[in-house]
Amino acid sequence: MQINPKISNAFKLFLLVLACGFYTACSKSSHSPKAVFTFQHQVNGEPLQLGTLIYTNAAGNNYQVDELQYFVSDICLITESGETVRLLENGLPHYVDISLLNTQKIEIDPLPKTHIRSVKLTFGVSEAKNMAGTFPDPPERDMFWPGMMGGGYHHMKMNGKWKDPNQVLNSFNLHLGKGKISGTEYAQNSFELTFPIETLQLKSNQTLDLTLTMHIEKWFEAPNQWDWNETGGAIMENQEAMAKAVENGKNAFELQVQSGIHE
Repeated sequence: MQINPKISNAFKLFLLVLACGFYTACSKSSHSPKAVFTFQHQVNGEPLQLGTLIYTNAAGNNYQVDELQYFVSDICLITESGETVRLLENGLPHYVDISLLNTQKIEIDPLPKTHIRSVKLTFGVSEAKNMAGTFPDPPERDMFWPGMMGGGYHHMKMNGKWKDPNQVLNSFNLHLGKGKISGTEYAQNSFELTFPIETLQLKSNQTLDLTLTMHIEKWFEAPNQWDWNETGGAIMENQEAMAKAVENGKNAFELQVQSGIHE
């Protein structure tokens, strides 16, 4: 059987384009800088242990953490020239759940070749994105904030227990979301975190490892000493308490930055 030369040439061209595309994709993936963003959770320098009444806060409350879920938004690298490189391409907040390992790491590929001087993010759902219905499916959907309290989503749910002066075990729900100020005016209660770093050059084959550690104990230390015997276990309708938690939360995070070469 004879093959039409035109078909043969067209097929060769198709294979050439396919090969070039494959090579370009592989080249882009393997040689461009990339980032790995990891979330960790510690108490007093040790990994958080869930469901164990082994912690004591600055006010002397014995407590345990049973659940921890939160959002981070607008993770960015700030370049030496002041430009912003956004790491979440779809623009949506990223959900972190201490019980779901797959939520505790983000891989970003590719990154531009540039010089980085700081890392910036919003803890919680940034105001522009905090709209009901953004997440139709669980688990993100289940972070909804009640409409009667301003709607949108929780920035954080930290659930646990503390022992009161009568040695009774009580539940606490350290939940952050919109807080009513007056009428239809709400405090957002998300907050920005900026971590300056030594200027770092992102080059070909460079992997940027970013590890964000939440130090749980610092939510209860300063500038506001947290005492559940005074605040009670639920703060969702208590903007004064949420505002104090936000002030403390700004001191609860540490970013470690490392860079290496990937194959």
